[in-house]
Amino acid sequence: MNFNSFSPIGVASVTEQSCDFVAVLWDNIMFGNMGDMAKMFEGMQENASKLQADLESKTFSVKAGGGMVDVSIDGKGEVIDINIDDSLMEDKDSLQILLIGAMNDAYKMVKQNEQNSAMGMLGNMGGMNPFGAK
Repeated sequence: MNFNSFSPIGVASVTEQSCDFVAVLWDNIMFGNMGDMAKMFEGMQENASKLQADLESKTFSVKAGGGMVDVSIDGKGEVIDINIDDSLMEDKDSLQILLIGAMNDAYKMVKQNEQNSAMGMLGNMGGMNPFGAK
């Protein structure tokens, strides 16, 4: 093979074209899906915001002591209403026990609802894996 027959311009031209091809290929591999991922994350943020608003708008009510204590709590975990049967006003210990139980149960309902909603949101992604694995 006679290396003198190769022109430096031809070698440089092929090298530049190869580099351009590699650069375009690299950009498509590394960044081609970035737009899709950004859209996916944007959609997830919108869904999370909607989910949070939906959760906060809900009200959970719990009765304790056969309905002698009724506690209502909102989706943020804040107590919004308490109803106590008049007969408990003379039994402070029972009232405290029933209030604590009702408030804890209501708070657990809020947390369970948050978990169920979050799992539902993940399920609605349609099995989409942001890392591309199947």
